[in-house]
Amino acid sequence: DSSDDMRKVQRREKNRIAAQKSRLRQTQKADTLHLESEDLERQNAALRREIKQLTEEMKHFASMLSSHEPLCSIL
Repeated sequence: DSSDDMRKVQRREKNRIAAQKSRLRQTQKADTLHLESEDLERQNAALRREIKQLTEEMKHFASMLSSHEPLCSIL
């Protein structure tokens, strides 16, 4: 029947468009996750550098304190 064929064609076209939109959303989501991942990796690297710098600073102050303690009249 002609109307059944027409409905099948319309349904196929509608399904094709829905699948295309779904693939586009998946791609956009993957792109977003990739950018977020790169940003988090940059933040992580920056935080690791800060930890290293603060650890070195702490060692320096601990060294200063230990060299000062024998001379300190307050203690």
